[in-house]
Formats: sequence, structure tokens, C-alpha cells
Amino acid sequence: MVLVLTLPFAAYLVLDWNLGPPMQVFSSSEYNSIIAVHAISVAALTALVGLLFASILSERKL
Repeated sequence: MVLVLTLPFAAYLVLDWNLGPPMQVFSSSEYNSIIAVHAISVAALTALVGLLFASILSERKL
């Protein structure tokens, strides 16, 4: 389950380094805000995936 939860973070980090320069030029503070929004989005998606897997696993009687 930890592997599933780290997948969005890994995808974010890999894509962030490989996409190259942005199409729009932003100031430093604007760029920092965009990165913060993306990081919060990844954290929210990770929490959602964790909750979904936790509910699926709790319904299965292991």
C-alpha cells in the first residue's frame, strides 16, 4: 500500500524535472505559488487514494 501512495509523489517529482522550461514566464513568487498548489494537489490525491484503499481493505476480511 505504501508503494501505491508514493506513486503520485514519484510521478510529480519525475515530471517536474523532465518537462523543461514553462511555456509562460512567471515571476519567482508566482512560480513558487504554482509549485505549492501542485504539491497540495498531489498530497490531496495521495490522501484520497489512501482512504480508498483503506476502505477497500477494511471491507475485505483478511
